Amino acid sequence: FVEIQQGQDALKEIANDLTKNTGRKYSYVNDGGSVDGSMTKAGFVYCSDALTPFGKLQENDTYPAKRKKTQAFIENATGEKFLFSVNHFKAKSGKGSGDNADKGDGQGTYNGDRVREAKSVLNHYGSDSYYYGDEDILIMGDLNAYAMEDPIKVLREGGMIDLHRAFHADSSYSYVYRGQAGYLDH
Repeated sequence: FVEIQQGQDALKEIANDLTKNTGRKYSYVNDGGSVDGSMTKAGFVYCSDALTPFGKLQENDTYPAKRKKTQAFIENATGEKFLFSVNHFKAKSGKGSGDNADKGDGQGTYNGDRVREAKSVLNHYGSDSYYYGDEDILIMGDLNAYAMEDPIKVLREGGMIDLHRAFHADSSYSYVYRGQAGYLDH
């Protein structure tokens, strides 16, 4: 999840409800956080019939904090490991200055912060893959950037593959708003 209430209650409730209503066993990764104000965080709920967490959750607290996390999982059926990085980058709204000012190029405000977040995710990928002993990573989340914007370019230039484009080219989208389709979610 990319926008879920701080603390563990929401993750626990979702995991319990999924278990109750699907006949499969769900769990969540406890990040040790407590309820603190109205801010949201990123978090993991997973089907424990299919996956088992491996190693300790890694948090990347580049601003905004609690919104970039990596957890390794083992697929129970095959023993295959992979890293899952869930992220929620800074929004395009508000009043930014410097490299966060709206430059009128369609990327909105806080593009500088989103670029720094993308670079930070790549930097953490190196240390996370070393820590977990695996290089297979899936980076997902609300990156608040379209396919051709700077943060996505940073990830692609860092060796990541944009799966939207790889599988669906120009026909992929994650939302429709006022008749316009696009994707900020990757």
